[in-house]
Amino acid sequence: MAKKLVVLVLAIFAGACAVRTVRLPDGSLVQQRTAMSQVGVQVSFLNQCAPIVDLEDGNGPVFFGVRYGETVVVPISSTAFSGYNRNVFLRAKAHGRDRSELLGSSTKEFYVNIHYGSRSEEWTLDRLDRPTPGGGCKPPGR
Repeated sequence: MAKKLVVLVLAIFAGACAVRTVRLPDGSLVQQRTAMSQVGVQVSFLNQCAPIVDLEDGNGPVFFGVRYGETVVVPISSTAFSGYNRNVFLRAKAHGRDRSELLGSSTKEFYVNIHYGSRSEEWTLDRLDRPTPGGGCKPPGR
């Protein structure tokens, strides 16, 4: 009986795992498994817009410094007790090469249903919904 309980608990924890991209001190990117406390969306984000992009969800920053051409994976959990159909947001803030220039931002909304569980989505940032004056997508070298 105890073995079955341990297997059941491990299965529950394994089912609530997601992958998150982490930048190491040497600048390389690695994937780490992380727990998701609620259903949510695991977003694979590709920066095709600006030299540097910062990502944030409704709770604050989730990844700093996505370089042009890089892909990162960020899990976004939904809010507990917010109904069956839930929406979560991911905002990308595009910066110039030295971060002194804000080029603009773009926000994407994702939907998740608690009956279907967490899911994966892809987002390629290749334009900004809210460019700043004189901003907009500026790939490196342009």
